[in-house]
Amino acid sequence: MDRKRVPEELWDFGIKYTSDIRQIIARPNLDHRSAYEVLTGHTPDISNLLDFEFYDWVKFFEPTSFPASREVLGRWLGQAHDVGQALCYYILKDNGLVIARSSVRRLTPSEIVDANETTARELFDRNVTSNIGSFDSEYINIAPVDELEEDMVPPELNVTEPSAKANATEEATPDIAHGPDPFINAQLIIDRGDRNTYIPRVTRTVINSRFFAKLLITDVKTMLSIRASK
Repeated sequence: MDRKRVPEELWDFGIKYTSDIRQIIARPNLDHRSAYEVLTGHTPDISNLLDFEFYDWVKFFEPTSFPASREVLGRWLGQAHDVGQALCYYILKDNGLVIARSSVRRLTPSEIVDANETTARELFDRNVTSNIGSFDSEYINIAPVDELEEDMVPPELNVTEPSAKANATEEATPDIAHGPDPFINAQLIIDRGDRNTYIPRVTRTVINSRFFAKLLITDVKTMLSIRASK
């Protein structure tokens, strides 16, 4: 938004676009899969994000009477979720209104350098500024950071086993389970001898199957210890 000088009134579209991008980016600490795939078990469809970047210049189809051109200049604001067809986008018009259109294309190289097209884009930006305001750099806080992405693995799951490096034969890549966890809300039936059967419920697992097995065994032992002490 800073690079393209996007007016403040449109920053919510930029935040949504960023969210759409981040949830489909493959991450090394998720076994080179996206957060969307880990959560749902499905490979994300990225076709609606391949052709445009946020606030790109585009031309969209607008029904008008002859001889006026049916292609109108606009700015691309992202996917129009739950509106129209699969490839439907939010487009900014020069009057400041945002519409949803599916017939959208990028500007051609000749249009980018054409003098008349350049004048039209400058006029578009002036109209947008007069209708919804301009970009204000005061609200942009740029601070240097060492990491481009935050750690996507919760601290309690980011476990380092000392023996893993020492044992060269141990598998380097953990066995990652993707998609909804079938163990969540499962019940374990534990015989308590002369007492009623104890049925604990699984409320949490970890993504590494080896860690889950260890955690499960520890939980069972803890429950048995509590029963014995009582």
